[in-house]
Amino acid sequence: MEPEGAKRGRPRVWESTRERQREHRQRKAAVYQATLELILAVINADLEDPALQQQIDAARDDLTVLQALTRYYRERPWYRRQQRQPEG
Repeated sequence: MEPEGAKRGRPRVWESTRERQREHRQRKAAVYQATLELILAVINADLEDPALQQQIDAARDDLTVLQALTRYYRERPWYRRQQRQPEG
């Protein structure tokens, strides 16, 4: 038998739902800020790849910069594919 008032399961990480939501919002804001800083760093960088540099220079918004970076890195030979081909 459990002592009266004891709850089963994992112990709570946050004191309340409000605290959990506040921490989640803070984390999302930090990720968003880091993304903006990365975009600014790329825009102000002198990139080695002329094609990527041209795409970044022509970009009119942050989303275009992120898409160009994503495409560039996915095309690299060392990029880990999401679905690897089965060996055989």
